[in-house]
Amino acid sequence: MNQTIYIFERGILGWQSIFGNWSQWPNQAVAWIHKNTPHKAQTLTYFTGPILAGFTRPYRAKQFAQLIKAYAGWKIILVAHSEGVATALRALRLGGLPRITELHLLCGAADADCRANGLNYALTHDHVGRAFIYVAGLDQAMLLENTYLGSLFFGLQTAGQPIGLNGPTNIFPPIDKKIIHRGWPHYGHSTCWEPKHFEATLRLLTTNHS
Repeated sequence: MNQTIYIFERGILGWQSIFGNWSQWPNQAVAWIHKNTPHKAQTLTYFTGPILAGFTRPYRAKQFAQLIKAYAGWKIILVAHSEGVATALRALRLGGLPRITELHLLCGAADADCRANGLNYALTHDHVGRAFIYVAGLDQAMLLENTYLGSLFFGLQTAGQPIGLNGPTNIFPPIDKKIIHRGWPHYGHSTCWEPKHFEATLRLLTTNHS
């Protein structure tokens, strides 16, 4: 059986990336995977503020695609949060990537429309095996993004809602069962990565793995 790699992608800010702080969640998630599973893990570190997130995303998506391509022949589990969701979906739309076994999109700062964000195409053509969409019920960041100013400010979508607000829309019926919607009614935007929830989040992500 092929080796399994967990690839993590974080959201905006990440001041820890500038100073080399251990506390950013992908660093700890990589270590957790190595300590608690037989699998491997990696992340692409970066820093951007909200104003430049949309502007820098095309370059970041190309770099992220190169990271994914490095694991061709592996079983790939891709986990993205917030802006990382927009980056990951854009990387998938570039094409030429190895198959993603599972795509976990947490509190996604990307267009909810599966025709626009590329999920319909990726799942229909088996470029992605299954997609798990996680929605936090108290996500203030997604409420902001859902405003005209928020959409313009973050450069995330031009219409509709973010996928991290109420989940995906316009799902192509034949692939409906390949999209699993998970709700966190009492979580905020980054609650899943807080120390008291971190372990449960990683166990949930690895339990989904098949």
